[in-house]
Amino acid sequence: MYNKEKAVKVIDPENNLLKSSQSNQDINNDENNNNLNDSQVNKQSDLAKDAKNFEEDDYSEHDYSFYNLKELLEKGESAYTQQKYKRAIDIYKTLINKFPNEVRGYINIGKIYMKLKSYKIALDMYNKSLLIDKTKKDVYINKGVCHFNLKEYNDAIDTYDRGIKLFPKEYTFFLNKGVALNHLKKYNDAINCFKEGIRLKKDPALYNNLAISYFKLKDYGKSIENYNEALLLNPKDYIQLNNKGIALKNIEQYDESISCFDQAIKLNPKDPISYYNKANTLKCMEKCDEAIENFDIAINLDNKYIQAFYNKGITLLHMGKYYEANENFDICIKLNPSHRYAYLNKGISLDTMGKYDDALEQYNKIIEINDKFAEAYLNKGITLYNMKKYEEAIYNYDLAIKNDKNLTSAYNNKGTCFIQLERYWEALDVFTAALKVEPNYIDAYINKGVCYKKLKNYEDALNEFDKAIKIKRDYANGYYNKALVYQILKGEENYLLAIKNFDWTIKYNIGFSDAYYEKGCCQMELGNFANAVESFNRCKELSPDDIERCDSKINICNEEINKLVEKEAKESKEEKAEKEEKEEKEEKEEKKEN
Repeated sequence: MYNKEKAVKVIDPENNLLKSSQSNQDINNDENNNNLNDSQVNKQSDLAKDAKNFEEDDYSEHDYSFYNLKELLEKGESAYTQQKYKRAIDIYKTLINKFPNEVRGYINIGKIYMKLKSYKIALDMYNKSLLIDKTKKDVYINKGVCHFNLKEYNDAIDTYDRGIKLFPKEYTFFLNKGVALNHLKKYNDAINCFKEGIRLKKDPALYNNLAISYFKLKDYGKSIENYNEALLLNPKDYIQLNNKGIALKNIEQYDESISCFDQAIKLNPKDPISYYNKANTLKCMEKCDEAIENFDIAINLDNKYIQAFYNKGITLLHMGKYYEANENFDICIKLNPSHRYAYLNKGISLDTMGKYDDALEQYNKIIEINDKFAEAYLNKGITLYNMKKYEEAIYNYDLAIKNDKNLTSAYNNKGTCFIQLERYWEALDVFTAALKVEPNYIDAYINKGVCYKKLKNYEDALNEFDKAIKIKRDYANGYYNKALVYQILKGEENYLLAIKNFDWTIKYNIGFSDAYYEKGCCQMELGNFANAVESFNRCKELSPDDIERCDSKINICNEEINKLVEKEAKESKEEKAEKEEKEEKEEKEEKKEN
Protein backbone atom coordinates (compact mmCIF):
# COMPACT_ATOMS: atom_id res chain seq x y z
CA MET A 1 0.00 0.00 0.00
CA TYR A 2 1.61 3.26 -1.13
CA ASN A 3 0.75 6.75 0.03
CA LYS A 4 -0.81 9.12 -2.48
CA GLU A 5 -1.01 12.44 -0.74
CA LYS A 6 -4.19 14.39 -1.39
CA ALA A 7 -2.48 17.64 -0.49
CA VAL A 8 -5.77 19.47 -0.12
CA LYS A 9 -5.26 23.12 0.67
CA VAL A 10 -8.34 23.89 2.69
CA ILE A 11 -7.08 26.78 4.74
CA ASP A 12 -6.27 30.06 3.11
CA PRO A 13 -3.14 31.30 4.89
CA GLU A 14 -4.10 34.85 4.02
CA ASN A 15 -7.48 34.74 5.69
CA ASN A 16 -7.22 32.28 8.49
CA LEU A 17 -7.03 34.38 11.60
CA LEU A 18 -8.61 37.45 13.13
CA LYS A 19 -10.03 39.90 10.64
CA SER A 20 -8.58 43.12 11.81
CA SER A 21 -9.04 43.36 8.37
CA GLN A 22 -7.47 40.45 6.64
CA SER A 23 -4.70 37.91 6.34
CA ASN A 24 -2.17 37.30 9.08
CA GLN A 25 -2.74 40.95 9.72
CA ASP A 26 -5.55 39.81 11.91
CA ILE A 27 -3.33 40.09 14.92
CA ASN A 28 -1.15 42.95 13.88
CA ASN A 29 -1.82 45.02 10.81
CA ASP A 30 -4.81 47.22 11.44
CA GLU A 31 -4.04 47.18 15.12
CA ASN A 32 -0.49 48.27 14.42
CA ASN A 33 -1.78 50.99 12.17
CA ASN A 34 -4.08 52.10 14.96
CA ASN A 35 -1.08 52.22 17.26
CA LEU A 36 0.70 54.30 14.68
CA ASN A 37 -2.19 56.66 14.14
CA ASP A 38 -3.55 56.92 17.65
CA SER A 39 -0.39 57.16 19.67
CA GLN A 40 2.02 58.71 17.23
CA VAL A 41 0.53 61.18 14.82
CA ASN A 42 0.42 64.14 17.20
CA LYS A 43 -1.85 62.01 19.43
CA GLN A 44 -4.78 62.45 17.02
CA SER A 45 -7.39 59.73 17.29
CA ASP A 46 -8.66 59.12 13.78
CA LEU A 47 -7.20 59.21 10.34
CA ALA A 48 -8.61 61.32 7.55
CA LYS A 49 -12.32 61.07 6.96
CA ASP A 50 -11.76 61.08 3.23
CA ALA A 51 -9.96 63.02 0.57
CA LYS A 52 -13.41 64.24 -0.54
CA ASN A 53 -13.20 66.78 2.27
CA PHE A 54 -10.29 68.29 0.39
CA GLU A 55 -11.81 68.04 -3.09
CA GLU A 56 -15.32 69.21 -2.21
CA ASP A 57 -14.42 71.98 0.20
CA ASP A 58 -16.65 74.96 -0.67
CA TYR A 59 -13.83 77.39 -0.63
CA SER A 60 -12.63 80.39 -2.65
CA GLU A 61 -9.14 81.83 -2.35
CA HIS A 62 -8.69 84.47 0.33
CA ASP A 63 -5.94 86.90 1.22
CA TYR A 64 -4.51 86.04 4.64
CA SER A 65 -1.36 88.13 4.34
CA PHE A 66 -2.50 90.88 6.73
CA TYR A 67 -2.86 88.45 9.68
CA ASN A 68 -0.12 88.14 12.26
CA LEU A 69 1.53 84.88 13.30
CA LYS A 70 -0.82 84.15 16.18
CA GLU A 71 -3.90 84.81 14.04
CA LEU A 72 -2.63 82.62 11.19
CA LEU A 73 -1.98 79.74 13.56
CA GLU A 74 -5.45 80.09 15.10
CA LYS A 75 -7.23 80.32 11.74
CA GLY A 76 -5.22 77.41 10.35
CA GLU A 77 -6.10 75.24 13.38
CA SER A 78 -9.78 76.26 13.08
CA ALA A 79 -9.91 75.29 9.40
CA TYR A 80 -8.14 72.01 10.15
CA THR A 81 -10.56 71.17 12.98
CA GLN A 82 -13.49 71.81 10.59
CA GLN A 83 -11.78 69.58 8.02
CA LYS A 84 -11.45 72.51 5.62
CA TYR A 85 -8.11 71.23 4.51
CA LYS A 86 -7.54 73.36 1.40
CA ARG A 87 -8.24 76.52 3.38
CA ALA A 88 -5.92 75.34 6.16
CA ILE A 89 -3.12 74.66 3.66
CA ASP A 90 -3.47 78.12 2.11
CA ILE A 91 -3.34 79.72 5.56
CA TYR A 92 -0.19 77.79 6.50
CA LYS A 93 1.42 78.60 3.13
CA THR A 94 0.78 82.28 3.84
CA LEU A 95 2.36 81.78 7.26
CA ILE A 96 5.46 80.23 5.64
CA ASN A 97 5.75 83.12 3.16
CA LYS A 98 5.51 85.72 5.93
CA PHE A 99 7.54 83.84 8.50
CA PRO A 100 9.94 81.52 6.56
CA ASN A 101 11.68 80.34 9.72
CA GLU A 102 8.43 79.41 11.51
CA VAL A 103 8.55 75.62 11.55
CA ARG A 104 4.90 75.16 12.55
CA GLY A 105 3.73 76.06 9.05
CA TYR A 106 5.52 73.05 7.50
CA ILE A 107 4.59 70.74 10.37
CA ASN A 108 0.89 71.56 10.16
CA ILE A 109 0.77 71.19 6.37
CA GLY A 110 2.46 67.81 6.84
CA LYS A 111 -0.19 66.87 9.37
CA ILE A 112 -2.98 67.75 6.89
CA TYR A 113 -1.44 65.66 4.10
CA MET A 114 -1.12 62.75 6.51
CA LYS A 115 -4.85 63.10 7.15
CA LEU A 116 -5.36 62.90 3.40
CA LYS A 117 -2.97 59.92 3.20
CA SER A 118 -0.68 61.90 0.87
CA TYR A 119 2.39 60.67 2.70
CA LYS A 120 5.04 61.71 0.16
CA ILE A 121 3.92 65.35 0.30
CA ALA A 122 3.75 65.13 4.07
CA LEU A 123 7.33 63.80 4.14
CA ASP A 124 8.49 66.74 2.05
CA MET A 125 6.95 69.13 4.58
CA TYR A 126 8.57 67.39 7.55
CA ASN A 127 11.97 67.36 5.83
CA LYS A 128 11.67 71.12 5.23
CA SER A 129 10.74 71.65 8.87
CA LEU A 130 13.86 69.75 9.96
CA LEU A 131 16.05 72.14 7.96
CA ILE A 132 14.79 74.85 10.29
CA ASP A 133 14.52 72.98 13.58
CA LYS A 134 15.83 69.46 14.29
CA THR A 135 14.42 69.26 17.82
CA LYS A 136 10.70 68.67 17.23
CA LYS A 137 9.81 65.25 18.58
CA ASP A 138 6.49 64.94 16.73
CA VAL A 139 8.20 65.56 13.41
CA TYR A 140 10.32 62.42 13.80
CA ILE A 141 7.28 60.45 14.95
CA ASN A 142 5.12 61.60 12.03
CA LYS A 143 7.89 61.28 9.47
CA GLY A 144 8.44 57.68 10.57
CA VAL A 145 4.71 57.02 10.29
CA CYS A 146 4.73 58.36 6.72
CA HIS A 147 7.58 56.03 5.76
CA PHE A 148 5.74 53.16 7.44
CA ASN A 149 2.51 53.79 5.54
CA LEU A 150 4.52 53.96 2.31
CA LYS A 151 5.95 50.53 3.32
CA GLU A 152 9.40 52.11 3.54
CA TYR A 153 10.09 50.25 6.75
CA ASN A 154 13.87 50.68 6.83
CA ASP A 155 13.51 54.44 6.34
CA ALA A 156 10.94 54.47 9.15
CA ILE A 157 13.39 52.66 11.44
CA ASP A 158 16.18 55.11 10.57
CA THR A 159 13.87 58.00 11.44
CA TYR A 160 12.89 56.46 14.77
CA ASP A 161 16.56 55.82 15.58
CA ARG A 162 17.28 59.54 15.07
CA GLY A 163 14.36 60.32 17.36
CA ILE A 164 15.67 57.91 20.01
CA LYS A 165 19.07 59.66 20.00
CA LEU A 166 17.35 62.99 20.63
CA PHE A 167 14.58 61.75 22.93
CA PRO A 168 15.80 58.51 24.56
CA LYS A 169 12.96 58.48 27.09
CA GLU A 170 10.11 58.69 24.54
CA TYR A 171 8.52 55.21 24.46
CA THR A 172 6.62 55.94 21.22
CA PHE A 173 9.82 55.65 19.16
CA PHE A 174 10.45 52.15 20.52
CA LEU A 175 6.82 51.18 19.89
CA ASN A 176 6.85 52.37 16.28
CA LYS A 177 10.30 51.01 15.53
CA GLY A 178 9.21 47.61 16.85
CA VAL A 179 6.12 47.65 14.65
CA ALA A 180 8.28 48.39 11.58
CA LEU A 181 10.67 45.58 12.54
CA ASN A 182 7.69 43.21 12.83
CA HIS A 183 6.74 44.08 9.26
CA LEU A 184 10.28 43.23 8.19
CA LYS A 185 9.88 39.90 10.07
CA LYS A 186 12.73 40.86 12.38
CA TYR A 187 10.74 39.65 15.34
CA ASN A 188 13.56 39.25 17.87
CA ASP A 189 14.76 42.82 17.19
CA ALA A 190 11.16 44.00 17.56
CA ILE A 191 10.88 42.20 20.91
CA ASN A 192 13.91 44.08 22.20
CA CYS A 193 12.37 47.38 21.08
CA PHE A 194 9.06 46.72 22.79
CA LYS A 195 10.79 45.63 25.99
CA GLU A 196 12.82 48.86 26.00
CA GLY A 197 9.59 50.81 25.50
CA ILE A 198 7.93 48.95 28.38
CA ARG A 199 10.89 49.88 30.59
CA LEU A 200 9.98 53.51 29.89
CA LYS A 201 6.20 53.14 30.10
CA LYS A 202 3.82 50.25 30.71
CA ASP A 203 1.59 51.02 27.75
CA PRO A 204 -0.93 48.43 26.45
CA ALA A 205 0.13 49.06 22.85
CA LEU A 206 3.66 47.92 23.71
CA TYR A 207 2.41 44.70 25.31
CA ASN A 208 0.02 44.09 22.41
CA ASN A 209 2.75 44.39 19.80
CA LEU A 210 5.21 42.40 21.92
CA ALA A 211 2.57 39.65 21.99
CA ILE A 212 2.35 39.86 18.19
CA SER A 213 6.11 39.34 17.85
CA TYR A 214 6.00 36.24 20.03
CA PHE A 215 2.94 35.04 18.11
CA LYS A 216 4.85 35.35 14.83
CA LEU A 217 7.67 33.30 16.35
CA LYS A 218 5.01 30.73 17.38
CA ASP A 219 5.89 31.26 21.02
CA TYR A 220 2.23 31.31 21.94
CA GLY A 221 2.86 31.01 25.68
CA LYS A 222 4.77 34.31 25.84
CA SER A 223 2.31 35.85 23.41
CA ILE A 224 -0.55 35.04 25.80
CA GLU A 225 1.44 36.38 28.77
CA ASN A 226 1.77 39.75 27.07
CA TYR A 227 -1.85 39.89 25.96
CA ASN A 228 -2.69 39.33 29.63
CA GLU A 229 -0.50 42.29 30.59
CA ALA A 230 -2.19 44.45 27.96
CA LEU A 231 -5.63 43.39 29.15
CA LEU A 232 -4.75 44.23 32.75
CA LEU A 233 -4.10 47.79 31.55
CA ASN A 234 -7.12 47.84 29.23
CA PRO A 235 -9.57 45.06 30.13
CA LYS A 236 -12.19 46.27 27.63
CA ASP A 237 -9.98 45.88 24.56
CA TYR A 238 -12.02 43.33 22.60
CA ILE A 239 -9.45 43.22 19.78
CA GLN A 240 -6.74 41.95 22.14
CA LEU A 241 -9.20 39.45 23.64
CA ASN A 242 -9.62 38.16 20.09
CA ASN A 243 -5.88 37.95 19.58
CA LYS A 244 -5.37 36.15 22.87
CA GLY A 245 -8.14 33.74 21.83
CA ILE A 246 -6.34 32.98 18.57
CA ALA A 247 -3.08 32.25 20.42
CA LEU A 248 -4.95 29.93 22.79
CA LYS A 249 -6.53 28.16 19.83
CA ASN A 250 -3.08 27.57 18.34
CA ILE A 251 -2.00 25.68 21.47
CA GLU A 252 -5.30 23.76 21.43
CA GLN A 253 -6.64 25.37 24.60
CA TYR A 254 -10.01 25.59 22.93
CA ASP A 255 -12.25 26.19 25.96
CA GLU A 256 -10.10 29.13 27.09
CA SER A 257 -10.05 30.40 23.52
CA ILE A 258 -13.86 30.34 23.33
CA SER A 259 -14.02 32.17 26.66
CA CYS A 260 -11.92 35.02 25.21
CA PHE A 261 -14.18 35.34 22.18
CA ASP A 262 -17.29 35.31 24.38
CA GLN A 263 -15.84 38.13 26.48
CA ALA A 264 -15.07 40.08 23.31
CA ILE A 265 -18.65 39.53 22.08
CA LYS A 266 -20.00 40.79 25.39
CA LEU A 267 -17.92 43.95 25.03
CA ASN A 268 -18.86 44.50 21.39
CA PRO A 269 -21.77 42.32 20.22
CA LYS A 270 -22.01 44.12 16.89
CA ASP A 271 -18.50 43.31 15.70
CA PRO A 272 -18.30 40.26 13.40
CA ILE A 273 -14.65 39.48 14.17
CA SER A 274 -15.30 37.75 17.50
CA TYR A 275 -18.01 35.50 16.05
CA TYR A 276 -15.72 34.63 13.15
CA ASN A 277 -12.84 33.64 15.43
CA LYS A 278 -15.15 31.73 17.76
CA ALA A 279 -16.41 29.81 14.72
CA ASN A 280 -12.87 28.86 13.68
CA THR A 281 -12.13 27.51 17.17
CA LEU A 282 -15.41 25.55 17.23
CA LYS A 283 -14.40 24.07 13.88
CA CYS A 284 -11.13 22.86 15.45
CA MET A 285 -13.19 21.30 18.25
CA GLU A 286 -15.22 19.40 15.59
CA LYS A 287 -18.31 21.36 16.70
CA CYS A 288 -19.12 22.14 13.12
CA ASP A 289 -22.82 22.96 13.54
CA GLU A 290 -21.99 25.56 16.21
CA ALA A 291 -19.19 26.88 14.00
CA ILE A 292 -21.66 27.39 11.13
CA GLU A 293 -24.01 29.28 13.47
CA ASN A 294 -21.24 31.69 14.43
CA PHE A 295 -20.07 32.16 10.84
CA ASP A 296 -23.68 33.05 9.99
CA ILE A 297 -23.83 35.66 12.78
CA ALA A 298 -20.60 37.21 11.47
CA ILE A 299 -22.03 37.24 7.94
CA ASN A 300 -25.29 38.83 9.13
CA LEU A 301 -23.26 41.61 10.73
CA ASP A 302 -21.12 42.03 7.61
CA ASN A 303 -22.57 40.57 4.41
CA LYS A 304 -19.29 41.18 2.57
CA TYR A 305 -17.13 39.35 5.09
CA ILE A 306 -15.21 37.17 2.61
CA GLN A 307 -13.24 35.26 5.23
CA ALA A 308 -16.44 34.23 7.00
CA PHE A 309 -17.99 32.92 3.78
CA TYR A 310 -14.72 31.20 2.92
CA ASN A 311 -14.18 29.43 6.24
CA LYS A 312 -17.87 28.56 6.43
CA GLY A 313 -17.33 26.84 3.07
CA ILE A 314 -14.27 25.03 4.46
CA THR A 315 -16.30 23.81 7.44
CA LEU A 316 -19.12 22.59 5.20
CA LEU A 317 -16.53 20.84 3.02
CA HIS A 318 -15.20 19.12 6.16
CA MET A 319 -18.77 18.07 6.99
CA GLY A 320 -19.21 16.54 3.53
CA LYS A 321 -21.85 19.13 2.57
CA TYR A 322 -20.29 19.82 -0.80
CA TYR A 323 -23.11 21.70 -2.50
CA GLU A 324 -23.48 24.12 0.42
CA ALA A 325 -19.71 24.53 0.59
CA ASN A 326 -19.62 25.45 -3.09
CA GLU A 327 -22.36 28.04 -2.59
CA ASN A 328 -20.13 29.82 -0.07
CA PHE A 329 -17.07 29.57 -2.30
CA ASP A 330 -19.16 31.10 -5.11
CA ILE A 331 -20.04 34.06 -2.86
CA CYS A 332 -16.33 34.54 -2.12
CA ILE A 333 -15.60 34.56 -5.85
CA LYS A 334 -18.40 37.05 -6.48
CA LEU A 335 -17.00 39.37 -3.80
CA ASN A 336 -13.43 38.81 -4.98
CA PRO A 337 -13.09 37.30 -8.49
CA SER A 338 -9.37 36.71 -7.82
CA HIS A 339 -9.90 34.65 -4.65
CA ARG A 340 -7.71 31.73 -5.68
CA TYR A 341 -8.37 29.62 -2.59
CA ALA A 342 -12.11 29.79 -3.15
CA TYR A 343 -11.60 28.37 -6.66
CA LEU A 344 -9.13 25.83 -5.27
CA ASN A 345 -11.42 24.47 -2.58
CA LYS A 346 -14.43 24.50 -4.87
CA GLY A 347 -12.33 22.37 -7.21
CA ILE A 348 -11.44 20.02 -4.34
CA SER A 349 -15.12 19.75 -3.44
CA LEU A 350 -16.07 18.93 -7.03
CA ASP A 351 -13.24 16.39 -7.25
CA THR A 352 -14.53 14.68 -4.10
CA MET A 353 -18.00 14.54 -5.68
CA GLY A 354 -16.49 12.84 -8.74
CA LYS A 355 -17.17 15.86 -10.95
CA TYR A 356 -13.69 15.85 -12.38
CA ASP A 357 -14.25 18.03 -15.45
CA ASP A 358 -15.88 20.73 -13.31
CA ALA A 359 -12.98 20.50 -10.85
CA LEU A 360 -10.46 20.98 -13.66
CA GLU A 361 -12.40 24.06 -14.79
CA GLN A 362 -11.88 25.64 -11.34
CA TYR A 363 -8.15 24.92 -11.34
CA ASN A 364 -7.83 26.36 -14.85
CA LYS A 365 -9.53 29.56 -13.68
CA ILE A 366 -6.91 29.92 -10.93
CA ILE A 367 -4.13 29.44 -13.46
CA GLU A 368 -5.66 32.19 -15.63
CA ILE A 369 -5.51 34.50 -12.60
CA ASN A 370 -2.05 33.40 -11.46
CA ASP A 371 -0.07 30.92 -13.53
CA LYS A 372 2.59 30.71 -10.81
CA PHE A 373 0.27 29.25 -8.16
CA ALA A 374 1.75 25.83 -7.47
CA GLU A 375 -1.25 24.46 -5.53
CA ALA A 376 -3.47 24.90 -8.60
CA TYR A 377 -1.24 22.56 -10.64
CA LEU A 378 -0.93 20.21 -7.67
CA ASN A 379 -4.67 19.77 -7.25
CA LYS A 380 -5.21 19.67 -10.99
CA GLY A 381 -2.74 16.79 -11.03
CA ILE A 382 -4.72 15.03 -8.28
CA THR A 383 -7.92 15.25 -10.31
CA LEU A 384 -6.17 13.98 -13.45
CA TYR A 385 -4.77 11.11 -11.35
CA ASN A 386 -8.29 10.26 -10.24
CA MET A 387 -9.29 10.24 -13.93
CA LYS A 388 -6.38 7.81 -14.50
CA LYS A 389 -4.72 10.32 -16.83
CA TYR A 390 -1.33 9.71 -15.30
CA GLU A 391 0.86 11.35 -17.96
CA GLU A 392 -1.17 14.58 -17.80
CA ALA A 393 -1.05 14.44 -14.01
CA ILE A 394 2.76 14.14 -14.12
CA TYR A 395 2.93 17.19 -16.40
CA ASN A 396 0.96 19.24 -13.87
CA TYR A 397 2.99 17.99 -10.93
CA ASP A 398 6.09 19.14 -12.82
CA LEU A 399 4.54 22.61 -13.19
CA ALA A 400 3.75 22.63 -9.47
CA ILE A 401 7.39 21.77 -8.68
CA LYS A 402 8.63 24.38 -11.14
CA ASN A 403 6.69 27.05 -9.24
CA ASP A 404 7.45 25.71 -5.78
CA LYS A 405 10.52 23.48 -5.54
CA ASN A 406 9.72 22.76 -1.88
CA LEU A 407 6.22 21.39 -2.52
CA THR A 408 6.95 17.83 -1.41
CA SER A 409 3.40 16.60 -2.04
CA ALA A 410 3.88 17.33 -5.75
CA TYR A 411 6.97 15.07 -5.82
CA ASN A 412 5.11 12.39 -3.89
CA ASN A 413 2.05 12.44 -6.13
CA LYS A 414 4.21 12.46 -9.26
CA GLY A 415 5.95 9.35 -7.94
CA THR A 416 2.62 7.59 -7.35
CA CYS A 417 1.77 8.20 -11.01
CA PHE A 418 4.97 6.42 -12.00
CA ILE A 419 3.95 3.54 -9.71
CA GLN A 420 0.63 3.29 -11.52
CA LEU A 421 2.52 3.26 -14.82
CA GLU A 422 4.85 0.57 -13.39
CA ARG A 423 7.85 2.85 -13.98
CA TYR A 424 9.36 2.07 -10.60
CA TRP A 425 12.90 3.35 -11.13
CA GLU A 426 11.58 6.76 -12.21
CA ALA A 427 9.31 6.75 -9.18
CA LEU A 428 12.31 6.06 -6.94
CA ASP A 429 14.15 9.06 -8.38
CA VAL A 430 11.16 11.31 -7.63
CA PHE A 431 10.76 10.09 -4.04
CA THR A 432 14.50 10.55 -3.50
CA ALA A 433 14.17 14.14 -4.75
CA ALA A 434 11.32 14.70 -2.27
CA LEU A 435 13.56 13.51 0.55
CA LYS A 436 16.24 16.01 -0.43
CA VAL A 437 13.65 18.73 0.16
CA GLU A 438 12.28 17.17 3.35
CA PRO A 439 14.52 14.47 4.87
CA ASN A 440 11.81 13.35 7.32
CA TYR A 441 9.08 13.01 4.70
CA ILE A 442 7.51 9.72 5.80
CA ASP A 443 5.34 9.11 2.74
CA ALA A 444 8.39 9.25 0.47
CA TYR A 445 10.09 6.47 2.49
CA ILE A 446 6.91 4.37 2.36
CA ASN A 447 6.57 4.83 -1.38
CA LYS A 448 10.25 4.04 -1.98
CA GLY A 449 9.68 0.84 -0.06
CA VAL A 450 6.66 0.04 -2.22
CA CYS A 451 8.77 0.52 -5.35
CA TYR A 452 11.47 -1.82 -4.04
CA LYS A 453 8.78 -4.35 -3.14
CA LYS A 454 7.40 -4.16 -6.70
CA LEU A 455 10.94 -4.70 -7.96
CA LYS A 456 11.22 -7.73 -5.58
CA ASN A 457 14.05 -6.06 -3.73
CA TYR A 458 12.57 -6.97 -0.37
CA GLU A 459 15.54 -6.12 1.83
CA ASP A 460 15.65 -2.51 0.60
CA ALA A 461 11.87 -2.31 0.90
CA LEU A 462 12.05 -3.30 4.58
CA ASN A 463 14.83 -0.75 5.14
CA GLU A 464 12.69 2.08 3.74
CA PHE A 465 9.70 1.10 5.88
CA ASP A 466 11.96 0.99 8.94
CA LYS A 467 13.17 4.53 8.17
CA ALA A 468 9.56 5.74 8.17
CA ILE A 469 8.87 3.97 11.48
CA LYS A 470 12.04 5.44 13.01
CA ILE A 471 10.73 8.94 12.25
CA LYS A 472 7.27 8.13 13.63
CA ARG A 473 7.05 5.12 15.93
CA ASP A 474 3.26 5.00 15.86
CA TYR A 475 2.98 5.15 12.06
CA ALA A 476 0.58 2.31 11.31
CA ASN A 477 1.17 2.31 7.55
CA GLY A 478 4.87 1.62 8.06
CA TYR A 479 4.18 -1.56 10.03
CA TYR A 480 1.49 -2.59 7.56
CA ASN A 481 3.83 -2.38 4.57
CA LYS A 482 6.53 -4.27 6.47
CA ALA A 483 4.00 -7.00 7.20
CA LEU A 484 3.06 -7.25 3.52
CA VAL A 485 6.71 -7.90 2.61
CA TYR A 486 7.04 -10.70 5.19
CA GLN A 487 3.78 -12.14 3.89
CA ILE A 488 5.22 -12.27 0.37
CA LEU A 489 8.38 -14.01 1.63
CA LYS A 490 6.24 -16.86 3.09
CA GLY A 491 7.39 -19.54 5.49
CA GLU A 492 6.46 -20.00 9.15
CA GLU A 493 9.00 -17.48 10.48
CA ASN A 494 7.99 -14.79 7.98
CA TYR A 495 4.26 -15.33 8.57
CA LEU A 496 4.86 -14.89 12.30
CA LEU A 497 6.79 -11.64 11.60
CA ALA A 498 3.96 -10.51 9.34
CA ILE A 499 1.38 -11.16 12.06
CA LYS A 500 3.54 -9.28 14.57
CA ASN A 501 3.65 -6.22 12.28
CA PHE A 502 -0.08 -6.44 11.53
CA ASP A 503 -0.62 -6.36 15.30
CA TRP A 504 1.50 -3.19 15.55
CA THR A 505 -0.54 -1.72 12.71
CA ILE A 506 -3.77 -2.44 14.56
CA LYS A 507 -2.36 -1.08 17.82
CA TYR A 508 -1.74 2.33 16.21
CA ASN A 509 -4.81 2.27 13.97
CA ILE A 510 -7.51 0.08 15.43
CA GLY A 511 -9.78 0.75 12.45
CA PHE A 512 -7.29 -0.53 9.83
CA SER A 513 -9.56 -3.19 8.26
CA ASP A 514 -7.01 -4.42 5.69
CA ALA A 515 -4.60 -5.25 8.50
CA TYR A 516 -7.15 -7.62 10.03
CA TYR A 517 -7.81 -9.22 6.63
CA GLU A 518 -4.14 -9.81 5.80
CA LYS A 519 -3.45 -10.99 9.35
CA GLY A 520 -6.22 -13.54 8.88
CA CYS A 521 -4.60 -14.73 5.63
CA CYS A 522 -1.28 -15.30 7.46
CA GLN A 523 -3.05 -17.14 10.25
CA MET A 524 -4.63 -19.41 7.64
CA GLU A 525 -1.20 -20.19 6.23
CA LEU A 526 -0.06 -21.21 9.71
CA GLY A 527 -3.17 -23.35 10.16
CA ASN A 528 -4.61 -21.10 12.89
CA PHE A 529 -8.07 -21.15 11.31
CA ALA A 530 -10.07 -20.24 14.40
CA ASN A 531 -7.91 -17.14 14.98
CA ALA A 532 -8.17 -16.33 11.29
CA VAL A 533 -11.98 -16.37 11.51
CA GLU A 534 -11.78 -13.83 14.35
CA SER A 535 -9.59 -11.55 12.19
CA PHE A 536 -11.92 -11.78 9.18
CA ASN A 537 -14.98 -11.08 11.34
CA ARG A 538 -13.27 -7.98 12.73
CA CYS A 539 -12.48 -6.84 9.19
CA LYS A 540 -16.17 -7.26 8.28
CA GLU A 541 -17.23 -5.13 11.26
CA LEU A 542 -14.92 -2.32 10.23
CA SER A 543 -15.53 -2.46 6.48
CA PRO A 544 -18.89 -3.65 5.10
CA ASP A 545 -17.34 -3.51 1.61
CA ASP A 546 -15.08 -6.41 2.64
CA ILE A 547 -17.90 -8.73 3.73
CA GLU A 548 -17.85 -10.83 0.55
CA ARG A 549 -14.11 -11.53 0.50
CA CYS A 550 -14.03 -12.11 4.26
CA ASP A 551 -16.97 -14.55 4.09
CA SER A 552 -15.16 -16.43 1.35
CA LYS A 553 -12.11 -16.83 3.61
CA ILE A 554 -14.28 -17.70 6.62
CA ASN A 555 -15.98 -20.48 4.63
CA ILE A 556 -12.57 -21.91 3.75
CA CYS A 557 -11.51 -21.67 7.39
CA ASN A 558 -14.67 -23.40 8.56
CA GLU A 559 -14.13 -26.19 6.02
CA GLU A 560 -10.59 -26.67 7.29
CA ILE A 561 -11.79 -26.57 10.88
CA ASN A 562 -14.42 -29.23 10.07
CA LYS A 563 -11.78 -31.34 8.36
CA LEU A 564 -9.60 -31.09 11.44
CA VAL A 565 -12.52 -31.99 13.67
CA GLU A 566 -13.33 -34.98 11.49
CA LYS A 567 -9.68 -35.97 11.39
CA GLU A 568 -9.38 -35.65 15.15
CA ALA A 569 -12.60 -37.66 15.60
CA LYS A 570 -11.33 -40.37 13.26
CA GLU A 571 -7.96 -40.47 14.96
CA SER A 572 -9.65 -40.60 18.33
CA LYS A 573 -11.88 -43.48 17.18
CA GLU A 574 -8.93 -45.40 15.75
CA GLU A 575 -6.96 -44.76 18.88
CA LYS A 576 -9.84 -46.00 21.01
CA ALA A 577 -10.27 -49.17 18.90
CA GLU A 578 -6.56 -49.82 19.07
CA LYS A 579 -6.63 -49.38 22.82
CA GLU A 580 -9.58 -51.72 23.22
CA GLU A 581 -7.88 -54.29 21.00
CA LYS A 582 -4.73 -54.05 23.06
CA GLU A 583 -6.61 -54.40 26.30
CA GLU A 584 -8.53 -57.43 24.95
CA LYS A 585 -5.27 -59.04 23.84
CA GLU A 586 -3.68 -58.41 27.23
CA GLU A 587 -6.74 -59.91 28.95
CA LYS A 588 -6.53 -63.08 26.80
CA GLU A 589 -2.83 -63.48 27.54
CA GLU A 590 -3.49 -63.07 31.23
CA LYS A 591 -6.18 -65.78 31.16
CA LYS A 592 -3.89 -68.09 29.22
CA GLU A 593 -1.16 -67.68 31.80
CA ASN A 594 -3.63 -68.47 34.60
